[in-house]
Amino acid sequence: MRLVLAIAVLFASDLVAPANAAAPRNMDGKWEGSLTVVYPADTKPGAPAATFTLRVEIAGDKARVFLKGDKDWIEAKPGAFRVQRLRSNAVLTAIDSGQDEEGTWVETWSVAIAQKADDQALAIYSRLVNNEDLPPTSDHKGFSVAGQGELKRQ
Repeated sequence: MRLVLAIAVLFASDLVAPANAAAPRNMDGKWEGSLTVVYPADTKPGAPAATFTLRVEIAGDKARVFLKGDKDWIEAKPGAFRVQRLRSNAVLTAIDSGQDEEGTWVETWSVAIAQKADDQALAIYSRLVNNEDLPPTSDHKGFSVAGQGELKRQ
């Protein structure tokens, strides 16, 4: 009876976690890379795609996100980013609101990362802004940008 039970446990464990399944990766650390703007689409035929440089620093359930300015790194939403992880993937998110000359705005940022190797990852970036107090017909009521590319561990 013990032999049958032992075989059943071994067989069941293979169904739940196959021996060749990749182990969860450690994504903590600093990652940088160039992302290509995929939305909004460039309206000039034949023009090179716009790019931007992104840095993310992951530490547990917190993250910092930076965009490269002309000379320096600019931190986006300091202290606001949180991390959700599952195995080789992570999503960094921040959402907040504030006031400016146009009224109340609500802004959402996300960076989705899929780690390909210890030092390489795919990344999708998005930013979405809604200016709540502007009329629906306003050109600046809401806007978004999205980019994709690869990050390297630094």
